[in-house]
Amino acid sequence: VYLIKLNMFNNKLTTLSNKFGKLNKLVSLDLSSNKLTTIPPVIGQLNQLRELSLNKNQIQNLPYEFGNLKHLKTLNLRQNGITSLPKSVAMLSSLENLDLALNKLTVLPLEIANLKKLKVLTLVGNELPVKEQQKIKALLPKTTIYFE
Repeated sequence: VYLIKLNMFNNKLTTLSNKFGKLNKLVSLDLSSNKLTTIPPVIGQLNQLRELSLNKNQIQNLPYEFGNLKHLKTLNLRQNGITSLPKSVAMLSSLENLDLALNKLTVLPLEIANLKKLKVLTLVGNELPVKEQQKIKALLPKTTIYFE
């Protein structure tokens, strides 16, 4: 399949089929404003993705296979119920913009320091203690980070 852009914004989706993995030419995928609670591991097969928007769902965790999205530049996970990130997030070596605002994060994995190309990290509206915020700043000295 040669589909490169797919917008499924606001479709009341509750699950994603494993067949999504066959869309491996996708460059841009928008699944915002649905009712997704989980992302299947086959997401890792979409290894050409540059932009992924999953904001305004009900996702709590991401699969380890997320780390396979090595070309991803923009990842929007705003306004879900995410409580933690997998350590594999460190493998998103092309990531430039990561929006994790309005989730339930209290800590980020130390591996986030491997995101050398990250320009902007948005963490507004999470439950990150001041010590954790300081740690994140130290791990990502060249990144613009928004906590408020």
